[in-house]
Amino acid sequence: MTRPLVARLHMVRALALAACVVVAAAPTRGAHAEDVDLPPGIVARVLDTDLTYDQFCTTLVQHVLPDLLTSRHGPRAVLDEMAEELMVLTRCRDLGIDVGQDELLKKENELDREIRTRSGGRQRLADIIKEQGQSVAEFRAGLLHELRKDHLANHRLGGTLPDDEHQRHNQIKLVIAKMLGEANLVYGLPVEEQPNPPQLAEGVVATVDGHPISRLQFGRQLAVRLPSDEVREYLGRECQIGLMARRGATLDDAALREELGRMRKLWDVERLVQREVEWETVGFDDRFRALFKLPVTDAPGSRFHRGLFGLVRQMRGSVTEPETRQEYQDGLANRFGPHVIATDIKIGFEQERNPFRRQGGATRTRREAVDLAHRVVSQVSANVPFDRVVASIRARRTDQGQPDPTFTATRIRVFQDKDEGGLWNDVKDLADGELSAPIERLAEIHVVRREQPGSGHTYDELGELLVDYVARQKARQWLDESLRDPNRVRVRWPMPAP
Repeated sequence: MTRPLVARLHMVRALALAACVVVAAAPTRGAHAEDVDLPPGIVARVLDTDLTYDQFCTTLVQHVLPDLLTSRHGPRAVLDEMAEELMVLTRCRDLGIDVGQDELLKKENELDREIRTRSGGRQRLADIIKEQGQSVAEFRAGLLHELRKDHLANHRLGGTLPDDEHQRHNQIKLVIAKMLGEANLVYGLPVEEQPNPPQLAEGVVATVDGHPISRLQFGRQLAVRLPSDEVREYLGRECQIGLMARRGATLDDAALREELGRMRKLWDVERLVQREVEWETVGFDDRFRALFKLPVTDAPGSRFHRGLFGLVRQMRGSVTEPETRQEYQDGLANRFGPHVIATDIKIGFEQERNPFRRQGGATRTRREAVDLAHRVVSQVSANVPFDRVVASIRARRTDQGQPDPTFTATRIRVFQDKDEGGLWNDVKDLADGELSAPIERLAEIHVVRREQPGSGHTYDELGELLVDYVARQKARQWLDESLRDPNRVRVRWPMPAP
């Protein structure tokens, strides 16, 4: 959730019904104690450089850009909420609708009395606000927004909002959604449905009917509405950026192009040692996006990745041959050595998170999964193509109105040692083309088909890739150690917004 539960008026009463349970289970923004007593307004000190709260909030927007582009949750939900709040505020002002301090305090006291009553006097509204990690100001801002929505929707409907609480809430939700859809909403940041946004004024991330949301405003709301652990992770990354810059690791444009070219060239070797064989057909651009959560074309705009790639480049200069020899020996058992290529077929049901859930015995879903696995084994063993087997099973179950099974078939390299899936024992005695019996895992049924043996790779074949592996490990170790060293980094989080 991007905003704590008690900030939403229509849910506070539900919270009051089971206040003790909800509060005990809810994650709080106050989970981390302050690490050091930094001056007011300072969230981190990297060596001798201070990072202010507003500086961090501004840079926080850049850190969440990949999430904005791929998800409507988290940062995107915060931006959507801010757009709604701005629309409601401006429409209320235009219509002369005002929620006064008296009305706000009256509603707050009403909620407090209700929570005391429902909890038998064990809890107050202030307790829930504290447990949820909110400040009183944040709670009141959320409550004020809900009251404005109520007045605005009631005005839109000519004073006909129903008295029933749930009906009233649903009606308000529909009215506000309709009004937001009618508003002229422009996002100046890349989002899922608009990866190439229009250019807005400097420092503006969105406009609602021409009214701006600034980068700083967005960053401040991200800092208080995203989970504290997530924000703290971004703060740690910002500290790492500062450390890498002071080390002189940050690459300029020419050096970055050179480093990306080297990574692209190395991918031709690296994809041959990936556990999943499908990576052999994946291009560098797709691999880069999967690994770093951003397109390679966006790398020049990422201060963190400019520093990270530069740090790896520096570390390569310190890598010795004994270290690369050791890396090769360590990887023979699970990455580089002889192996068997097999197809791992998984069978499950979208409607059931765990087909082995038991209530006094095996569930029907589990029996279905096992039966399907046996059917796959028998038909594929009879030389029926796998795709045809899957299609026939799905068609038959659809005709019978049964849950649609999910099938995935992944070709993987199976190593004798350190095999996470424990599949080695299931494939080692099979002949090429032979299938295993159904294998029951925690939440799936597997069938493994052995394809062919794999010869592995020699030390000389891997060459520079081994150097890069060691350099990456050294870079990660240096970053982790630096972040934990109070002589280099001091962090204060969470801290109240100004």
